[in-house]
Amino acid sequence: MMSDIDNLDQTTHDGGTYDEKNFDAYEKYDQDKDDEMLRQLKVGKLISEKYLSDFINQDVFFIGEIVDRQDNKITLKSVNGNNVDCVIRDKLVNADVKYVGIKGTVSDDLKIIETRGITYLDEVNFEVVNAYVDIFMENANSEIFLSSY
Repeated sequence: MMSDIDNLDQTTHDGGTYDEKNFDAYEKYDQDKDDEMLRQLKVGKLISEKYLSDFINQDVFFIGEIVDRQDNKITLKSVNGNNVDCVIRDKLVNADVKYVGIKGTVSDDLKIIETRGITYLDEVNFEVVNAYVDIFMENANSEIFLSSY
């Protein structure tokens, strides 16, 4: 005599085993979770103020020195020397922080909107970062230049 438990691996849903019919659903769920995690971890393209207009509504990583703080807005001195307004989700917790990297999006009015967090930086060599950004932008369409995220 077979019990109901013996037939569990034979459970069907619309003519096939439930797992076979829903394998794509499991895979889609896992992919959606992976995509969300990667989106949070993704830094974005490292840019400076002079290239903001090329990256409107795109994910970027913007590094700068804090020159002004007001509630949920900070002004950063970009690696090329110009100031950029940045809208952040929360006030900066640590008032001693001098350099930050903002993972965000460039708005239509060329502000950085924080969307994925702030990274506190100890020190930034503006000359090196500015040179890297310039080299990246000059070679962005090259087949041999590998951009980094």
